[in-house]
Amino acid sequence: KRKHLCWGIGLLVVLCVSAGFYWWKQQPTVLHIGVYAGSSWDVPTSQRSHALDRAIQKFEKSHPHVRVEYENGIPQSDYSDWLSEKIVSGKTPDVFMVSEQDLSLLAARGVLEKLNGYMDRKDQAAFYPVAFESGVYQGQTYALPYESNPILMCFNVKASSAVSFDMMIRVTSLAITLV
Repeated sequence: KRKHLCWGIGLLVVLCVSAGFYWWKQQPTVLHIGVYAGSSWDVPTSQRSHALDRAIQKFEKSHPHVRVEYENGIPQSDYSDWLSEKIVSGKTPDVFMVSEQDLSLLAARGVLEKLNGYMDRKDQAAFYPVAFESGVYQGQTYALPYESNPILMCFNVKASSAVSFDMMIRVTSLAITLV
């Protein structure tokens, strides 16, 4: 009788552990994203959060057991301090924005994952080369560009019609040299 009781308790424990494990595996993985409000150029915009929401929706649809959460409304001026607090408290977001100023410090301290093994040349080609290089520290890619601000040199139609063709070539040559 005692032997049957031991087997019964053992079976009950195994069933409880199995049920707990099954329940745990059914729970979605939650990815936390760290972003700041507005744009990188201190221009108020709601488009950024809309684009992020659409990207999250698309990602969650293709990864049904993953849920993405982010804290919204952190001013850019407070973001570096907010991120530092998260890192120190052990609650670093899984994916987060990082300024060029903070990239080298966080990479040197081992906070950032090296991305080189996750990408090939084709993936890199999707970015402007200069923007992509801004996420590289000591030959390793630690960050990908989120917003790019390409500088364009344009010519005023009225001004260019008053200037000789030779002068336009010189200005164009200067523009190419600057890039």
